[in-house]
Amino acid sequence: MKAIIKPLLGNGKKVLTNGADLAAKAVKNGSNGKNGLNGNGNGSLASYYAKEQVGKLKNRGFTQVVEQFVDNPNDLALESARTEVRRKFTGLTERSLTVTDRIISLDEVDTKVKNRYRNKLRKFYESHGGSLKGHREDPDVGKLVVAGQEIRGKINVSKGRRDVKLKNTLKDTEERRRRLFAEESQTVDPNNKFTGGHHRFELSLGAAITDGIEETQLKPFWKLVQNAYPNLFPGNHPYNQVAFEMGFTDKLHKVVHRKLNAAGLDPKKVKKALAGKTAGQKFAFMDKVSKVLEEIDDFMAKEMRKNRAKGSKT
Repeated sequence: MKAIIKPLLGNGKKVLTNGADLAAKAVKNGSNGKNGLNGNGNGSLASYYAKEQVGKLKNRGFTQVVEQFVDNPNDLALESARTEVRRKFTGLTERSLTVTDRIISLDEVDTKVKNRYRNKLRKFYESHGGSLKGHREDPDVGKLVVAGQEIRGKINVSKGRRDVKLKNTLKDTEERRRRLFAEESQTVDPNNKFTGGHHRFELSLGAAITDGIEETQLKPFWKLVQNAYPNLFPGNHPYNQVAFEMGFTDKLHKVVHRKLNAAGLDPKKVKKALAGKTAGQKFAFMDKVSKVLEEIDDFMAKEMRKNRAKGSKT
């Protein structure tokens, strides 16, 4: 290692020395009036410049690098953490000003407020045999009003596990309005009313298919569907309603919806798949709907017969 370092240091010293010698000669030449560093014989200017360079060369030692860290005001990680803190601890509470121009989402509500109300709901649920009926009138639970909007409890079933969840009651109002509009627009004959039970051709599925079509064209669209497909009766047509008393139990209802979703008729996915499609393309999609419903109709009929048979024996 020493054998390598020594020559390097030696060469470095020689270079510096040669540089100093050259500068000194430039000073000498400049002071004698000969062509100096500027090439025009200006001795004083050459002398001044050369002396300055000689001083730099003789005083050259080593360079020290100092690291300095400056805070970045646009630190994305820090900003993300601040956003998360705001979301969890500075959300809307019971004391927030009333919001009237939109429906607030649960993500906007302070986490502590939500957790406190969920705990009350769970206690009520456990003490009332797995039911939340009447929880808003119970003095120990009461109503949760955030920014002037009421939030209620609801039973949630996920992966076979039942638990409580929260829902803005204005969402209920919005969903009822949307359902009534779907009933009205999909029912070809306005004299047909919903009498209860299950819609074979779901209203939400019909709304997903026609999403984007002008309101004035909805009635003609569904009239064309009803006339073109012998087993499709949209809206509140009597043939589109399956009465619960005919053996269509709540259990069967859930199974049917799972089969519809598994067959590709999940309203949310259908709406996304048909987004931007023409009315003609949406009409063509009815061929798939017709075939799936025909298969499910056969399944429902068998299960309903079994359920009626069980009911007659009891």
